Amino acid sequence: MRSGYTNSLGCAYSFNGGHDWYDFIGTTGAKYYQMTWINNHCGWAGGVNTNATEDGAYRFIGLLRPALPAPFNVQSQASLHNVTTTWVKPVYDSTIMTLRGYNISRNGIRLNTSLITGLSYTDMLVPSGQYTYCVSAHYDIGESPDSCRTVDVALGIAPPGSQPSLALYPNPAHGRLFVKTGLQPEEISLFNQAGSMLALPVKPMQAGISVIDISSLPAGFYLVSVRTADGISRTKLVVY
Repeated sequence: MRSGYTNSLGCAYSFNGGHDWYDFIGTTGAKYYQMTWINNHCGWAGGVNTNATEDGAYRFIGLLRPALPAPFNVQSQASLHNVTTTWVKPVYDSTIMTLRGYNISRNGIRLNTSLITGLSYTDMLVPSGQYTYCVSAHYDIGESPDSCRTVDVALGIAPPGSQPSLALYPNPAHGRLFVKTGLQPEEISLFNQAGSMLALPVKPMQAGISVIDISSLPAGFYLVSVRTADGISRTKLVVY
């Protein structure tokens, strides 16, 4: 165990002789003196009084355990603007704990609303940029540390303001979609939320304007990708 007052604040603990340290949740920023422990569920720490009756000493209530087994071999792969993250099930003692599922976050923001029971997750329609995806295992006795992977989305696409001109109308759309580009399009592609390219007829109307029959598409979000001599431009489409 360790506590800090002069150079750092808060308390931390280690189960491997100080090679790895874990912060006590809720102690960051608080002023502590040396801690004393009897075992992994009974300990005290001196504090700094803020008045005559508060913050003079602290007593730990709970049970400290080594970090729970985390998922490993986390991989994040971008396909256009969809990112699929996969991982390997952690090795743990099923007689001590029960694995309930997983949580995943992108840049610190949790993506799932309920525990993921599989070993993969696809994040749909992610804007261009660099992101860190982290996966943790959720057990009946707590949650593991994160295992993370950083991925770039839509590499090689021109930044906003320098992409080829692209306009969709109407958007939201139903029945027919008109695609307008500054130059004659060399290729127009439509992708669903799973990242699969859809085989839909594209009919050129006039220079720089094409029409796509989307009457067979169910309501939802899609991605339109257009390639011209200037490069590739992509934008979201809403079908109702």
